[in-house]
Amino acid sequence: MTNTENEIDLLKLFADSIYILKKKKKLLIAFFFIGVLLGTYDLIKNFKQPRYYYLKTYTVQSNQIPNDMMVEIINSVGLKLKHISSSLNSEILPNEPGLSQNILNDLRVIKAEIKPSNLIEIRIEANNKEAVDSIIKGVEHYVIINEYVKRREIFARSQKQKLLEVVDNLIEEAIDKKNLGKGYYESNASLIKLLTNGKFGNWSYIELFEQKQKIEKELAFSKELDFVITSNPYEVVDIYTGMFKKAIGFGFLGMFLGVLISLFLNLYQKAKKLIA
Repeated sequence: MTNTENEIDLLKLFADSIYILKKKKKLLIAFFFIGVLLGTYDLIKNFKQPRYYYLKTYTVQSNQIPNDMMVEIINSVGLKLKHISSSLNSEILPNEPGLSQNILNDLRVIKAEIKPSNLIEIRIEANNKEAVDSIIKGVEHYVIINEYVKRREIFARSQKQKLLEVVDNLIEEAIDKKNLGKGYYESNASLIKLLTNGKFGNWSYIELFEQKQKIEKELAFSKELDFVITSNPYEVVDIYTGMFKKAIGFGFLGMFLGVLISLFLNLYQKAKKLIA
């Protein structure tokens, strides 16, 4: 019995909805256009802005700095550049070559986030194609001179220097144990072959040399922050297309809201009659 009553209630609600759609056409159309107007607010607000903008993504890999901290630093740089772009005070322009007020005026969005691949992706939107590449260079410049990044860089290099000293001492001790002078080793590369089968503690001699070369390479070439431009080409985004879809979506949302309000008023009137 309960299931039958529930089915009747649902059918009645559906019938009421159809009745409202027929009876309250003007109200629903009004709600639809109210939704459209709300959806086109961005279009009205940005009417003087260029219709198209350029989008490009960049991948950032940090060797020492945690991803969440790097995202926070990059986004703070983005906010700083946006603040500069909206300011008329030329004294706060950045010292980074290539970043002018005109370029920053074309800046729309700088947003960094961590992707599922555990890499950081920077999204840059600008009204001018050339501005995008200049802006990413400015972001890199500001991140590198960030005090936290600089401290991490100094600390990491000092740790590697200490590790290199330890490895150098181990190599020197290993050479002394073979009664070979360090100078001889430096002048005779074939010595490596002689020491290949030897062991010093848990390290073979060749492993010590390889470790030394690895650390020296890191000190010479590695950076705390490696900017790697993704292979994604520039995307040209039509603002009007997105705003049109948004306006239509808001329109149907407004119509749905109109149906709910009409249903509520209909139920309220029926309840009022029953009470009377």
